[in-house]
Amino acid sequence: VQCLDCQDATVDCAEYESYIGDGSCDDGSYGPDVNCEAFNYDGGDCVECLDCQGATVECAVYPSYIGDGSCDDGSYGADMNCEAYNYDGGDCVQCLDCQDATVDCAEYESYIGDGSCDDGSYGPDVNCEAFNYDGGDCVECLDCQGATVECAVYPSYIGDGSCDDGSYGADMNCEAYN
Repeated sequence: VQCLDCQDATVDCAEYESYIGDGSCDDGSYGPDVNCEAFNYDGGDCVECLDCQGATVECAVYPSYIGDGSCDDGSYGADMNCEAYNYDGGDCVQCLDCQDATVDCAEYESYIGDGSCDDGSYGPDVNCEAFNYDGGDCVECLDCQGATVECAVYPSYIGDGSCDDGSYGADMNCEAYN
């Protein structure tokens, strides 16, 4: 029995069936051409799979990259770190600072509440409500006269046995701090 391939060339039916879905793209370069819609693009063998940068990846292999616990961001091969691949199945979680800039998830947590206001001047901006104003590091603290005092330091003034009335620095001598 004779059958036609994608180019209407006559091929042995038993032979061409062995080509479909065999893991190799049979596009007519050698043997029959079964790379068309009628043959489901050689049973999927000729489907082109692309990573996030448009580079070709092996269709049979790339699913093993997704959600394998390692962020495939293109540093060492395929780039699966984009919305189309759900950021490598969650392996490449996107962490954003207050300006929606991508930051290293493991690193940005070390900035929060470290005693220094991280407002984006140097490094990530975590000075917004979403990060509790850098874990309180960026909250403005005022003395009794409305002068800014260092939030990390002013609690040490209260109840220290010395009257901090503003003569030598912060004025903590008011009802708010008594």
